[in-house]
Amino acid sequence: SGSEDDDDKESHLENPVKEALVRGFRQKILVHLSSGEQVSLWKCLLLKDSQTISYENDWFLVVDDNEQGPPLRETDMIEMLKVLIREPRDNTHLRVMLMAKGGHFAGCVFDGNKVVAHKTFHRYVVRAKAGGRQSSKDARGKPVHSAGASLRRYNELALKKVEEEVV
Repeated sequence: SGSEDDDDKESHLENPVKEALVRGFRQKILVHLSSGEQVSLWKCLLLKDSQTISYENDWFLVVDDNEQGPPLRETDMIEMLKVLIREPRDNTHLRVMLMAKGGHFAGCVFDGNKVVAHKTFHRYVVRAKAGGRQSSKDARGKPVHSAGASLRRYNELALKKVEEEVV
């Protein structure tokens, strides 16, 4: 009956790791711990950029656009997480996170849970409540009429230069 099929589908989702991958976000993996807590981690910590995760017939399928590899079992995914957790905390396995949007730039270097270095910058590049960078407005071909537009254009170039220096 239809209800038996539903029960089978639900039993597949009872395992927290399976559930996490099925319900994962585009860039994150959501893990439900046995304690009831939820933890998310960036997919890029475990997979290459060209890889995506899907779940079919009790298998995690890691699909790589560049190469075809064997499907991963749940135990393989758990081992990948364990390797990540066991990395030495001696500045030999650093993680770098860079974020930039709307005139804001933030960068941080981690060694495990410890912050090794961090830096943030902000420049006025987006007109309040108008959205979008000044360069996107300039692409329309209209002439500049305000000092604010010139300031946003200057700040956009200055922020780009600072980002390049930091990286």
